[in-house]
Amino acid sequence: MPITHGQGNPDWSRDETILALDLVLRHWPKIPGKRSVEVKALSDLIRRLPLHADGEKNARFRNPDGVYLKLQNLASLHADKSGRKGLRTSQTDREVWRAFATRPKEVRVIAEQIAAGIDVLAVNEPGDDGDIYEAVEGMVLTRVHRVRERAPGFRSRIIERARKRDGVIRCECCSLVSKFDGAAAYVIFEVHHLVPLCNAATSVTRLQDLALLCANCHRLIHAVMRERASHCTLDEFRAWYGG
Repeated sequence: MPITHGQGNPDWSRDETILALDLVLRHWPKIPGKRSVEVKALSDLIRRLPLHADGEKNARFRNPDGVYLKLQNLASLHADKSGRKGLRTSQTDREVWRAFATRPKEVRVIAEQIAAGIDVLAVNEPGDDGDIYEAVEGMVLTRVHRVRERAPGFRSRIIERARKRDGVIRCECCSLVSKFDGAAAYVIFEVHHLVPLCNAATSVTRLQDLALLCANCHRLIHAVMRERASHCTLDEFRAWYGG
């Protein structure tokens, strides 16, 4: 059976699969041809994604033939195409299909943001993200979100805002108050970017888009979003936390 993760190249990531699904949904029920401008453009875009090390890729990495096969594999998940033979889908294909196949407009927005995120990360790679979770929207927008949270100067400004407003440095969820000041506060508290990931790459970060959370709450709110597979507002997180 044809597959889309062989030939010595890495398996398709969630980001790549979302981009492929976007093309499928935009042209449904007719899939663009193997030599079409759309498939070539998608191949070029996916090859630019900062997700796989160069050493993991060979000359055939996400070429138009492989991209076209991925489109066919994804299309086979539609009920109207379930009888097609010779195609095989991956777990990521099925997860992305379940999450987004009925939400074409949202997929279009996410795909556009992933494309925009490539340029953001080209000049703002956040460094070590070994402990970073992957959001349902994929790793590119997860990393862009991390870039926004780690932007130089924002943490000191948010900490100062908390100090002026409350007289103390306090977590905006659990109300933990820091017993320390200076560098110690930077260890305990982190900036959380309130803008949903589907707007992460093209939004302009403002102070009102940021919240100050203790490190524990910051990890928890991201864990909740990952489990829900959707954005979680600060009010929703407070309700979850206190419930």
